[in-house]
Amino acid sequence: MNMQEAPQAPSIPKRQIQLEQLPLAGDSAALRAACFLSLATFSETFYPGWEAARFHRLLARKLEDCLRRKIKRLIINVPPQHGKSRLASITFPAWALTKFPTLRIFQAGHTGELSRGFSMEARTLVSSDRYRQLFPSLINPKVNRQDHWQTRLGGYYYATSVGGGTGMPADIILIDDPHRDRAEANSKAARDRVWQWFTSTAMTRLAPDGIVIVIQTRWHRDDLAGRLQDPVQVAKLNEAGFKDMNFEVLSLEAICENPAKDALGRSFGDALWPEVRTAQWLNGQRLMIGSFEWNALYQQRPNPPGGNVVDVT
Repeated sequence: MNMQEAPQAPSIPKRQIQLEQLPLAGDSAALRAACFLSLATFSETFYPGWEAARFHRLLARKLEDCLRRKIKRLIINVPPQHGKSRLASITFPAWALTKFPTLRIFQAGHTGELSRGFSMEARTLVSSDRYRQLFPSLINPKVNRQDHWQTRLGGYYYATSVGGGTGMPADIILIDDPHRDRAEANSKAARDRVWQWFTSTAMTRLAPDGIVIVIQTRWHRDDLAGRLQDPVQVAKLNEAGFKDMNFEVLSLEAICENPAKDALGRSFGDALWPEVRTAQWLNGQRLMIGSFEWNALYQQRPNPPGGNVVDVT
């Protein structure tokens, strides 16, 4: 094989539901079609009262691009409590399995409890009366556990912990919050365990044309997101012709401090989710937790302990 060219693998979606085969008419048919096409609309429809903000719609488009194979590797760095997990670990897999019910989705968080919670919420969504008004019954009743449920066409959502074993193959791997807390993030041994699990367990379950999505708030320069962006590894893959195996990064500051690089085109000082977490509230949070935690968790710029801290007031 010419090492300058990545191998061509078949696209993973094997069977897509055809809307025209589903009996529904009028406004319900229009809503179903809108949900089918748009992850943001799907999320708003099945979470009544929740409205996607501008950055949620950007995140949804990136996840849609993953399912379309435009992006195969994606890192999402967003501040705590901004709805990234709802989109990436709950509604995205539910939407993907609605469209392609043969997909095999593997989800892992820092604990099994966290991942089971995401799995249960996704399962509740596709089991709801609201869902069944628009789409056919999805879940296979014979495989319907909290941490592992299947579709009627053989696809599944399988939830485990970072560090947990699995023999399940995956078309989509979702890793959401791989580091539990500051103590684990500061421990090189703990970071090494996460990396070893990622390389020896998670990635070895991935299908040839599979998708990997890492969702996390930044904790440390050497956390999972940091290692995946290591310049040496990035250059090695690029030089070998495997550019699509490097990760695209969507990194969003809680308060915009670098308008030239902001993916939303915000002005300096603009909050990421002003409808819920205003700049005033965020500035109070910054004063409460200190610049070290603020820069890492909220601004996605982790500094080494005792290192230089950029403090923008």
